[in-house]
Amino acid sequence: MPKEYKYIRMSEFSDKPRIYTVENKKSGYLLGTIEWYAPWHQYVFMPQDAIFSSDCLADIIDFIKILKGAQKG
Repeated sequence: MPKEYKYIRMSEFSDKPRIYTVENKKSGYLLGTIEWYAPWHQYVFMPQDAIFSSDCLADIIDFIKILKGAQKG
């Protein structure tokens, strides 16, 4: 499922529970995590103290959609 994004990298951090880190590709700075949020029955992005461009947010949304599709299939 790995997909290349221009500025950010998503990496599986844990498989139980499934957690993905979101890092800046250039600096390696942790921007947040994508995790399963049981009360809402979906993956959510949990940001750290960071600033995001619309391009980065679009990439995060794209990755969550990929996870959602993988979960269904």
